[in-house]
Parts: sequence; C-alpha cells; structure tokens
Amino acid sequence: MFDHDGSAGWTLRSAGWVEGETIFSGGDRTRVTVQCIIAGRASGTVWFDDVSVAEVVYEQEPKALPGDSKRGEQIFFNHPVAGCVRCHAVAGKGGVTRPALDGIASRKDEAYIVESLLSPNAKTAEGFKLAVSPMPPVGLILKGQELADVKAYLLTLKAGN
Repeated sequence: MFDHDGSAGWTLRSAGWVEGETIFSGGDRTRVTVQCIIAGRASGTVWFDDVSVAEVVYEQEPKALPGDSKRGEQIFFNHPVAGCVRCHAVAGKGGVTRPALDGIASRKDEAYIVESLLSPNAKTAEGFKLAVSPMPPVGLILKGQELADVKAYLLTLKAGN
C-alpha cells in the first residue's frame, strides 16, 4: 500500500482489511501498473477492487531538475523503500537478481536511464527479460528531486570508473 506521498505503507499482524487511496505521479502515460509487494510472514490473498485512474498528472520530470550524484548514491544504497541495491549491484556491492549497473552511463543514454526509472517494463536488460519487471516504477516511490539525484548518480557510472 502506498501513502498519499508515494511512500510505502504496511499493516502488521491481523490488522484486518486495508483500504488505501493514493495519488501517483507518473508522466503522461495512459497505462499504469499496480504492484503489491508482500514481505515477511504474510499469508492470505491480495485483492484489488475498484482500482481506477481518474487523471494522470506529473509534477516534474527528473530531467528538468538538477541532480546531485552524491545524494543519488546515498538514495541508491540506503533508501528503505526504493531499495535499488537489493536487486542491482555497483562495484560488487548489492544484489544479483537484476543487472549490475557498472558502466551503465557508457552503454545507455540519459533518456534510457530516465525511462528505466519511470517505466521499468518499457525495456528490459538482455538476460533479464521477464513478462513483468519486478522493479517498481521508481517515480511512485521517490520524489522528483530524489529521482533527479539517482539519475545524476547513474550518469556517473561510466566504464572504467
């Protein structure tokens, strides 16, 4: 469940039925993917009922904001919800279930990196193709400035660095 600001929420133990409403920012897209991540000792069935999109309004593209690569590195390795490092590795640190991002800025341009953050199902890395990417659209988790910072960090990851 996401709170109104896009951060993850949760219920504990037998908290009963949960109804959530949120406003997401996701660009000028006409399709959205709703993802629910259940962690811990959860049991039962997840039901999505009455899911609708009334209007899609995007606050600000991360491209339009100046990013700080040092803050982006901190977000990449330490953000408790986005958790980039749980799946992706840089310099041997991090997960192995998704592509390592060493040298990504030498292989892909800025537009590709932004699209991958905002719409991870648009393109998937060779060798990691799944019907649906387990990566959530990071724009639903991070605010615009945080996205710009992560983008700035990823753009520093060039071959040989």
